[in-house]
Formats: sequence, C-alpha cells, structure tokens
Amino acid sequence: MSKWKKISWDNEQQITFKTGRSFKVRKQLNDNEKHEGSWQVWEWSNEDDDWAWVDNFSPMWFAKENVMKWNS
Repeated sequence: MSKWKKISWDNEQQITFKTGRSFKVRKQLNDNEKHEGSWQVWEWSNEDDDWAWVDNFSPMWFAKENVMKWNS
C-alpha cells in the first residue's frame, strides 16, 4: 500500500501509487502568505513534466481522502 511522505519543512506531502500516478498536497496561502486551513492538491503530469493543480480541500485529511478515492 502506498504511503504519504513529507517532502518539505512546511508539511507538504506526496504519494506515488503503483499505477504511476503521483499527487501532493500543500498549504493554500492567502495574499498575506498565511495558511487559513485550505490545502491544494496537485498531480504530476508526465506530458508537461510538471505539477498540475487539481483542486483545494479543507482540512488536509479530506484532501488526502479524495486523492485516495481518485486512485481506486
């Protein structure tokens, strides 16, 4: 089973599934660079060789839960 891994000091986390899909969650910051509880979900795009934004969720566990559902 795939596990989430912390990839930055700011609690950004990433998961790569056996299917090859990779996702990460990171804090959504407001205009003042403050985190108000929303988390961005990004998916790795092999075509663009870069991360593509998917959606925002709150709290973090809900963002991760959605990623897990998308991979099932």
